[in-house]
Amino acid sequence: MLSRELSTSFSQSEATASSVPSRVAGDGEEDSETNQVFREGSDISKRSGVGRGSTGGSTGSDSYRQRPYLSKSGLTMNQSSCSSQISDYIYQTFVEGDMDEFFELNLKQNSHIGADLIQRDDKVSKTNGTEKSNVPPETIHCDQTLIHPASEKTSSQTKSSVNEVNVVDMQTSMIQLWNSQNDIDTKQVMQFIQASGNSFAPDLFLLDQTSNHHTLSTFGLYIMQESGILQKMSIPLRQMHLCLIHVEASYNALAPFHNSIHATDVLQAMQTLFRFNKLESMFTDLEVFATLFACIVHDIDHPALTNQYLINTNNKLALLYNDNSVLENHHLHVAFSLLHSKPECDITAGFTHQQRQLFRKVVISLVLSTDMSKHMTLLADLKTMVESQRASGSNVINLDNYSSRIQILECLVHASDLSNPTRPLPIYRQWVERIMEELFQQGDKERAAGVEISPMCDRETACINTTQVSFIDYIVYPLWETLGELFYSEAKPLLENISANRRWFEEQTSLHENHQHSDKSLC
Repeated sequence: MLSRELSTSFSQSEATASSVPSRVAGDGEEDSETNQVFREGSDISKRSGVGRGSTGGSTGSDSYRQRPYLSKSGLTMNQSSCSSQISDYIYQTFVEGDMDEFFELNLKQNSHIGADLIQRDDKVSKTNGTEKSNVPPETIHCDQTLIHPASEKTSSQTKSSVNEVNVVDMQTSMIQLWNSQNDIDTKQVMQFIQASGNSFAPDLFLLDQTSNHHTLSTFGLYIMQESGILQKMSIPLRQMHLCLIHVEASYNALAPFHNSIHATDVLQAMQTLFRFNKLESMFTDLEVFATLFACIVHDIDHPALTNQYLINTNNKLALLYNDNSVLENHHLHVAFSLLHSKPECDITAGFTHQQRQLFRKVVISLVLSTDMSKHMTLLADLKTMVESQRASGSNVINLDNYSSRIQILECLVHASDLSNPTRPLPIYRQWVERIMEELFQQGDKERAAGVEISPMCDRETACINTTQVSFIDYIVYPLWETLGELFYSEAKPLLENISANRRWFEEQTSLHENHQHSDKSLC
C-alpha cells in the first residue's frame, strides 16, 4: 500500500527548474484530512530562504510550509516506471515491515515539528510568550525545548579537563606513525589536514588519492586525536593507529560506496555534530568514544550488496542472522573479532570489565541503527521524544538516563550515515555516482542470474536525478531538520546545502524532461 502511494505521489510531481515545488503530489480539491497520508513540516526552498522570494524571519503559520505528501486520492492515476521504481526503492530500503498505520498515525501527528530553523539566526527563543536570551552553553536548544545533561553525574561520568596537546608534538607523532606505513606521502597528508581539517566538508576523495587510499588511518586518526577523546580514555595514539590500519584493511576496497572513505566521511560528520552546541558534553567520555568507534566500523567488510539481496539469495550471512539486519550484524562481528584476535589494536585493553561491557553495548546499538530499514522508527521516536515533553508542558528533555542518551546517539549516527546531501554539490555528486554504481553492479549480478532486478539497480532504467529529489524530500530532510533543532543555528549551513543540492537535482530532472519533450516534438 505504502509503495503504491509513494509511486502515485512521485508520478504526479511536476518539477520546474526555476522553483522548488511545495508539493510533490495531491489534488487540492480533496479534503485535506482525507487526502493527506504523509504531511510533515514544510517546503525546503522556503526553509533555506531560496526561491519564491523568501525573506526569512517569518512567524506564525507562515513559518510552516508543506513538504511533499502522499495522496490517497491519486491511487487511481497512472504510475510511471520511474516513480514506481523510486517508491519501491524507498519502501524496501527505509521502511521496516508494514508501515501503513505508522505513516497514518505517527507521522501525521508529528507534522508540525520544525518551525523554520534554517532561517532562524537569532539567539533568542520564545517560551510561552516570554523571550529567553543567552542560552546557556551547557544546554541543547531544541526549537522551544532545552535538552539538559544529567543533573548529577558520578565521578566516572564527570568530564575531566584535558591539557592542550602541543600542536607540533601532535603532528610529529602522527607523521611518525604514518611514515611507518611506508606508502604515504605524509607531507601532502599534513597539507590536506592543515587546509581542511576543520572544514564542514573536507574533500575525502582528494585525500584518498593523496594518502594512497589511506583516508581512515590518516584523517580518521587526526579526528580521534584532535577530538581529545583518546587522552580522556587513556588510549595510546599508536594503538588507535594500529586499530585504524586493521579496520581500513578490512573494508572492501572494491566497493564503490561502502568503503573506508565512507567510514571516514561518517566519522567526520559525527564529530562535526558533536561540536554543535557542545553536544559532546551531554554524554560520557565512554559513550562519545563508542560512538566514534561505531562510525569507524559501521560498514566494515561490506560486500557492496544490500540486505535484501542477501536475503533473497539465501546468502550464508542472511541464514546466520535470520534475515535480521544482516549486514549490520556482520559488521559488528567483524569489528569485535578484530579487537579480540589482534591484541595490538585492541583499544579497549585498558578498560575495566564494566567499561568493556558498556562499550560493546553502545557500539552494538549504534551500528544496528545504521540499518536503513530502521529509519522511520528512529525518526518517529525522536519526534515523539520532543513532542511528549511539549505535551507535558516541560521545556526540558533530560539526558539523565541511558535510554534517552542512546536514542539521541542512534539518530546522530544514522544522520551521519545519511550526511552526503549535506555536503557541497561537487562532493555530493561523487557520492551519488558511487552509490548508484554500487547498486548497478548488484543489478548486473541479478540480471546475470536471471532474477528480478532490485529497485534502482537497473542501470538501463534508473532515474538518478528524480531519486535524489525524492530521497531528500522523504528521508534526508525530515531527519536533518528535526536534528537541526538540537543544534540551533549551527546546523544552518548543512540544511542550506541539502536545499541547494535538491534544487540542482530537480533542475536536472526538468532539463531531462524538456529534452525528451523536444525530441518527441521533432518526431
